[in-house]
Amino acid sequence: MMGRKTVYRWVGDMRIIAGRFKGHRLPSPRTDCVRPTTERVREAVFSSIGTLTQDAHVLELFAGTGAFGFEALSRGARFTVFVEKDRITAGVLARTARSLNVENETLILNRPASQAVRWLATRGDEFHVIFLDPPYGEDRIPAVLCDPLFVSLLAPDGVVIVERDAEARNSSIHCRLQKRFERRYGGTLIEILHRVPEDP
Repeated sequence: MMGRKTVYRWVGDMRIIAGRFKGHRLPSPRTDCVRPTTERVREAVFSSIGTLTQDAHVLELFAGTGAFGFEALSRGARFTVFVEKDRITAGVLARTARSLNVENETLILNRPASQAVRWLATRGDEFHVIFLDPPYGEDRIPAVLCDPLFVSLLAPDGVVIVERDAEARNSSIHCRLQKRFERRYGGTLIEILHRVPEDP
């Protein structure tokens, strides 16, 4: 028995907000698995982290449209890794990278987030900004944030940006990370975390 076919449609109001790619539209599949970060939320996040994306290495887990990662590249990031387990959505990310001519500034990993984290940690990769936005309704955030391999990917002065359902439970579980910023935008909660300083 064949599974139900996923229908992908262009979402015309999904655009890069600022920087060298300002106004570029991002294709977004209309599925339950992809919930693009709104422009309002993205603008608030980038205003909060200021110039931290300049020359930064960025990791976007559960990438979907890649709105955050491509916005970071537009605003001066040096390199972005996108992690997306859905094959078709990963293909959309690849096409967006080609359309922006940033194939040499991106890496798209078509695999589950846990596998990608393990692979990146094995390579010794380190990121200044990590964006974490799993599908609403999936309680994935505590497990990711408490994974020592995930924490090892964050640069000492880097930040983790978490986007989640404002009504979700277990939001306070951050393990080796501390909350720097929290704000609600409608049904979305944004948290910005940084590493807990190690004891001297």
